[in-house]
Amino acid sequence: MNEKNIEMLKARLKTLGFSDNADSLLRCHTCFAPEEFDIRFEKQAGADHCSYLVHFIRGEKGSYDCVYYLATLRKPVEMPATLKQYETAMGSINWREIAAIREGWVTEGVSPDNAARAGEVLGAMTSSPEAESLKYAHWAGTTLESLLPNLSQLKMTYEISQRFYFTEEQEPISADEAVRFLQSRWLEKRTLVQQKLLLKKKKDEGRNAERPRLLLKKPRKGQGDKLI
Repeated sequence: MNEKNIEMLKARLKTLGFSDNADSLLRCHTCFAPEEFDIRFEKQAGADHCSYLVHFIRGEKGSYDCVYYLATLRKPVEMPATLKQYETAMGSINWREIAAIREGWVTEGVSPDNAARAGEVLGAMTSSPEAESLKYAHWAGTTLESLLPNLSQLKMTYEISQRFYFTEEQEPISADEAVRFLQSRWLEKRTLVQQKLLLKKKKDEGRNAERPRLLLKKPRKGQGDKLI
């Protein structure tokens, strides 16, 4: 194992703002000498959640380097009052543990009650768009999210992503800077949607105002008089 290369990668990740478990993650990947691999990090930014997927490739001399990282910002899901009871119940369940058991990543030290509560809550919830959003709020970032039939639509509604590449011409964009950039893009996206809705409303109102009113015809003289 190239210790110099490992230290260089750790320094790069630290510069970006990723340091937790970086040494172990890098060693567990590079020991198999893959052509490329990804390492995932997560960060909470207020009410927002951001996940990062850092991509590494092996060069001609066998050393690894970062090529880019994909940052995905996930906005919080606003739940209607009608699902408040389910929101509390869903929040009491360790869904990451269930996902790990389901995939076979963990087989010992699990809580049977956790799965039992999950079954009861899911069985009581009705199938509706709001219920699917509630599941997404607790399953996003785990393998359980693949169970959602409308996952693509939910991601379009609550997530925004961007790749950040590493070049010699400029300093890399840090994880915190990426969050601020994506939050700004999110505001821009929401503003454009609101502007389109407002423009559509004005056009619809304009069409209704220009639509000519139907005039009732006046009866002709003598029309309606009965012949004697």
